Amino acid sequence: MADASGESQKLQWSWVGITFVMYVVFYLLPILVAGEVFGNFKIGMKEAVYIGAWSFGGAIILSAISAFLSKGITILEPAIAGVGLVVLWFIAYRIFIARYSEASILLDVPYLISIMVAIFLLSLLGAWYGERAQKMWRSNPPQ
Repeated sequence: MADASGESQKLQWSWVGITFVMYVVFYLLPILVAGEVFGNFKIGMKEAVYIGAWSFGGAIILSAISAFLSKGITILEPAIAGVGLVVLWFIAYRIFIARYSEASILLDVPYLISIMVAIFLLSLLGAWYGERAQKMWRSNPPQ
């Protein structure tokens, strides 16, 4: 009995990786395409609304899907993957975009931390919804 509870407390790193890939493909890539990062950086009103809505909603939806599809309880895994995505985005932003500006990395750190906290909390919320849906909708939910 103690082994079962200890087993459910372990972090499932495979789901951190799966969720991270989901975030890159279904969260980050649509934001980059809508923001025309691969083009001329023109963002209209429709694109700005989409980016704003998907920045919040996508973190919740994708972490809920990940938690629903996983076996066992995976609430922290999507949140860790979300923080990893923010770190990846920050590094890519500094390498590809911000190097052309005179802004310092130190000026970006408070924004980085606030975005990491926001994505972590939104991912926790989404994972909690996914686990609740898993219990309600699956015929044989994991123990």
